[in-house]
Amino acid sequence: MNERTLEPLVARVEAGAPLSPRELEQLELAVQARPGNLDWLLCLAHALVNSERAAQALPLLERAAASRPDEPLILTARARALSALERYAEAERDLRTTLAKSPGHADALRALGLLRLRAGAPREAAELLRGVLAADPLDETARAVLAEAEAATDAEPGPPALSKSDFARELQTSLTECGLKSRVDLEASLIVVALAPRREVRLSVTALWASAQSERRGHAWFIEDLVGRLTRMKATDRVPPFEQVRERIFPALRPKSFLARAGPVLQSEAPAGLLWLFALDHPDFVSY
Repeated sequence: MNERTLEPLVARVEAGAPLSPRELEQLELAVQARPGNLDWLLCLAHALVNSERAAQALPLLERAAASRPDEPLILTARARALSALERYAEAERDLRTTLAKSPGHADALRALGLLRLRAGAPREAAELLRGVLAADPLDETARAVLAEAEAATDAEPGPPALSKSDFARELQTSLTECGLKSRVDLEASLIVVALAPRREVRLSVTALWASAQSERRGHAWFIEDLVGRLTRMKATDRVPPFEQVRERIFPALRPKSFLARAGPVLQSEAPAGLLWLFALDHPDFVSY
């Protein structure tokens, strides 16, 4: 059978269509008549995968890979057969081997993107598929899978909330790294920081933790900024005389529910179910 007669079959294989047993037999005869011809072997292998016969395609590709282990066309075809057999880890290995040697290989990028999406890694999948579209903006398959990956990325849950104890631990570690001694009392929701001998500042862990959770730049930025402020307060010339501190202490009315967020503070009863909270206005730390 000449190649012109087989052209309609080849076109159907390239389109991903399944072939009948008779048509597959015709391709097998074509491969036998052309020993060593990689194009026809790959055509038969893809036809078998299209026809849900990946188990038959795999031995053909294994033999081809034995003689040409670094050939991208063989590796990507074998990855396709392995994926059809749900041997995803092996398929991914073949695709990554291909990309290590040919970073812009579109078929490998597209196939690996689909595998990573299936594996629950939509961000990585999207990055791979953007690589395909950078080379070929008209690749509709890559565009469709990219849309699915981006939708899955948007639906990914955010990072787990930081517990109060973990926050206190990270804060204390950061303080230690900056040369500030501290101790934490989670039961009292306090962290006590030694700024100088016999000079300590007591901070509400609950209030700081709540503020860190709402910080749009993240809790790590919040801790770094807080420790920076405390470090600046460590200098003797930054600690005001007691008379100046006393002048900055003033009462503030707050509902009793405020204590759940603020933690332990100096307080007294006020009318209408409110509390007097006695606050210190310090320009380097907190402002009311």
